[in-house]
Amino acid sequence: MHVIKFWTESNIDKEDSMNQTDTIRILQEADIRPSYQRNLILKVLRGTDRHPTAEELLEMVNQASEIAISRATLYNTLQLFVDKGIIVQVDSRLHEAHYEPNVTFHPHFICSECKKIFDIQGD
Repeated sequence: MHVIKFWTESNIDKEDSMNQTDTIRILQEADIRPSYQRNLILKVLRGTDRHPTAEELLEMVNQASEIAISRATLYNTLQLFVDKGIIVQVDSRLHEAHYEPNVTFHPHFICSECKKIFDIQGD
């Protein structure tokens, strides 16, 4: 019998998960010019254990900031991050793209009831 282990990070406080220096370093290493919006989007995405859709991430980002980020800015930034390899667009077959900062290869489990996506970590 095989046991499948499900691993998710505990909820990480967005303020503690990654500081401005970390996000700037990641962006610069990917040849992306840091901006307030890019830093914030990356910080929020890396601070969650979920695999949010763009719309969910937009809500999370705008709740974390006093300055609203437009839908177009978010979508353009997500595509840039995917193209540069600092985040992954998860193929969930759920009609909406989901995003995550874990760029190492790993399979996912999608709950057929709640549609939540889980990372599956091997030994």
